[in-house]
Amino acid sequence: MKLNHNEKLVIDSRMINVSGIGRYINSLIPAFVEFFGEKNLILLGRKDDISKCKWYKESLRVINVGASIYSLKEQLEIPFKMPYCDIFISPHYNFPVLSFRQKKNVVFFPDVNHLAMNQSLSFSKRLYARIMFNLASLRAHSVITISEFSKREIVKYLRIQPKEILIAKCGVDRLIVHSSIKIQLDSPYFLFVGNIKPHKNLYNALLAFELVLNKIDNIKFCIVGKREGFLTGDSSISQLLKDKKKLYENVIFTGYINDKELALFYKEAKALFFPSLYEGFGLPPLEAMSLGCPVLCSNSSSIPEICGEAAIYCDPNSVTDMSQKLIEILSNSEMRERLIMKGYEKVDEYSWDDFNEKVLKHIKSILD
Repeated sequence: MKLNHNEKLVIDSRMINVSGIGRYINSLIPAFVEFFGEKNLILLGRKDDISKCKWYKESLRVINVGASIYSLKEQLEIPFKMPYCDIFISPHYNFPVLSFRQKKNVVFFPDVNHLAMNQSLSFSKRLYARIMFNLASLRAHSVITISEFSKREIVKYLRIQPKEILIAKCGVDRLIVHSSIKIQLDSPYFLFVGNIKPHKNLYNALLAFELVLNKIDNIKFCIVGKREGFLTGDSSISQLLKDKKKLYENVIFTGYINDKELALFYKEAKALFFPSLYEGFGLPPLEAMSLGCPVLCSNSSSIPEICGEAAIYCDPNSVTDMSQKLIEILSNSEMRERLIMKGYEKVDEYSWDDFNEKVLKHIKSILD
């Protein structure tokens, strides 16, 4: 199916390198090219970033937009540079509210974390999120989200009817372990994949690991990311590691790693520890499962919906419960094997092709 010659799609592509959101942008763009034709697709973003993507072609039209995401400048630059089009697709709530060159708007709300978990945000950031979510909701002809949980949260916090929300669950990137790549860790380890945002619950996770260290020797806590980013981004984590010598000695930061290296860290870990307080979907548990890594995750938000019986769960607000579950998954080999097998089955339920098809059919229905 191709669009008519005068029908155009414009996609804000500036977040292609952002974790989570970048995954579904990178999945959708080549699918849009194949489905609608590259002449009908226009990308907004930095060409230097876009040209590095595997799907990039010189024939794709890219309009350079240098404004930072969630900034006042983007609200001025995008409307000025936006070409006339039939559909504008915004991958998050930072919709260009002053733009009226598009006939219809499709907006992605993967979650409403900025509304539901805003205690750590400044007043100005809370106000910005509230205003932008509501304005995007008013301007959107359709909202797309990625889980049943997020749909319920959107209905709860915003004036959107359930029938106006499409659920398209994300796929899983099948990371490949390359035999040429090695990691220099002599001890078994739990793996943490996330960022320094408070809802990722790293502080409590470290306290739980400290309790594990009181009972089990020769175990590490491996955090994917640069040490400086985690310590300077959250002063409480920096202070915790300064105050707790034993914790300090057994927490490892990987520094920047690519997907090939990440695959091996998943493969070799005793378990992925994913204690997040709030997730619209949560890709790391599924990535871990695809590589035979058992998963311990929190029992909150969308996580049980996504992981089902392929993970064991803990109370993310209870340091004691988290530590007990960490010890259990480490010491119970039968449980580990069961989780590994269930994990392989679970990841088969999630496909980027299915995600793309659902979104594409929805866009087509809006155009018809």
